[in-house]
Amino acid sequence: MNNRKGFTLVELLVVMVIMGIIIGLSFPAIRKLQEKKMAVLVFHFLN
Repeated sequence: MNNRKGFTLVELLVVMVIMGIIIGLSFPAIRKLQEKKMAVLVFHFLN
């Protein structure tokens, strides 16, 4: 057995793909929250 420290290229690619999926799924939710925040700010500013 080879007791090597560190990650292989495949492991790094898998982690990057998983992080990309998570970021891709959370981005629309973040954008929706920002739009809602802006709507509240505009409403508050107009009143």
